[in-house]
Amino acid sequence: MKIEQRFNINNGIKVKLTDAGVQHFIDFYKNEPYHRVCTPDIDAEGYTKFSMWMLMKIYGSQMNIGSWELPFETNVFVEIEQQKPEYYVRLTAPEINIFSKYVDKRLELLEKEKQRMMKAVEFRVKIGDLYFVSWGEDGTQPTFTLDDMLGALDRARKFDSQEEANEIAKIFGGVAVPVEEGEG
Repeated sequence: MKIEQRFNINNGIKVKLTDAGVQHFIDFYKNEPYHRVCTPDIDAEGYTKFSMWMLMKIYGSQMNIGSWELPFETNVFVEIEQQKPEYYVRLTAPEINIFSKYVDKRLELLEKEKQRMMKAVEFRVKIGDLYFVSWGEDGTQPTFTLDDMLGALDRARKFDSQEEANEIAKIFGGVAVPVEEGEG
């Protein structure tokens, strides 16, 4: 998929110069009107940064179809100023109202979820379909219950803090889940 993107020729472009490109850079500055010794500034990854117009000025005459000795590799990096997507710019009043209603509804749902989570001060440890009960009689054998009948979750241990439940969950690769309102 190709996309068109605005690009200002004052923006930067990074190229990996070939040996011929380095030599042409040196020769370019050695001649009129510059008459100075200058070498390209090559970064640690081997790239040299130019403004697009300066790259064209220095290497334009070196770029030919079928040339065996290009001044830089053909894959380059360009700096593009990030722009707002068009759909932000072109929203009409009815579209803004629909979008606003959607955002309001999402905020309302998030607030309800937050309130539900704040009420859930107890947590259980869930591993797949199993719930942690205890470490067994001798403290070395974990026991679990399956939520397959009425009241089965009453046996599962409830933790007062999510951190404590997370510690146990981490041992078994499970998760700490909040105890639902009205659940045993």
